[in-house]
Amino acid sequence: MSVTSMVFLFLFLPLSLAVYHLAGDSKKDYVLLVISMLFYSLCSLPYILLFSAAIVINILVGRILHHAKHITVKRCLLILGIILNTGLLVYYKYSDFILNTWGNITSTEVHLRMLTLPLGISFFTFKAISYLIDIYRGTAVLVKNPFHDALYCPSGTRYKIRSSKSDSGKWL
Repeated sequence: MSVTSMVFLFLFLPLSLAVYHLAGDSKKDYVLLVISMLFYSLCSLPYILLFSAAIVINILVGRILHHAKHITVKRCLLILGIILNTGLLVYYKYSDFILNTWGNITSTEVHLRMLTLPLGISFFTFKAISYLIDIYRGTAVLVKNPFHDALYCPSGTRYKIRSSKSDSGKWL
């Protein structure tokens, strides 16, 4: 489903907005995540498990990174998170290009994967990396509920940040 399609504009978007605004303040974040994941599943259903797993892995790496005490451990976790995220992007977006180039260089026949590109894989990847970098730098203030972290990757919204040590934080 495209954001310019009639189904999105006249069915999905109005229903999503209505559900979001009818939800109580304490439930809005949960509704937003469900709506985001529903949108991804309607656009590329086979990849909903991939995105869900990527969100969970990024939250785990981010939380461990947040609690790590040694700078070496923090750097290794950040590098691991960046490698996992860019690996996902490279696999889905560039694997055929890499295989084709390898085949041309080595004069061998390669079988291209012809993968369908998951919706928003680049956006998702760079949002996940920015989430990990913000945690590494100490500009992200993580709340107790890791569910709020899950909102950041699919929708690009809502995780608490602070601009300085004295700032109490604000929601983006």
